[in-house]
Amino acid sequence: MVVSLYMRPSTWPWLARPHARRNGTARRVLELPRVSASSFRSLIAWQQSMELVREVYELSATLPPEERFGLAAQLKRAAVSIPSNIAEGSGRRRRLTFRYHLEVALGSQAELEAQLEIARTLGFIDDARHRAVQQRAEYVHRLLSKLLDKT
Repeated sequence: MVVSLYMRPSTWPWLARPHARRNGTARRVLELPRVSASSFRSLIAWQQSMELVREVYELSATLPPEERFGLAAQLKRAAVSIPSNIAEGSGRRRRLTFRYHLEVALGSQAELEAQLEIARTLGFIDDARHRAVQQRAEYVHRLLSKLLDKT
């Protein structure tokens, strides 16, 4: 079928019923109720990831000045990505999209752990500081995994 620019949108077959297939059978769409802006704040995973961001920013301030645009920036970017993806995913309507953003947050958390290990290996942070931030990162990982299992 050729679509003319002059056709009314109601006559376009793919716009008539967005959740129906061409053979007339409805497809199942997994949708979540719209989540308010404050509801992601009630998630423990989001709260703990915000604490992780605070700890990473404090840790980044102690890194050498020459690492300000290198490792420090990467640490901050990975840390900020975790709560950002939780918030963005909770604001989406579809459950699969929320799961996708939780998986991205898990990837950012793994990236953060690797960068923390690099900072410790290079001697930029001591073992006690590394252990404290690492424990918070592992706790966030467990929370995200549980949230993924429930979604």
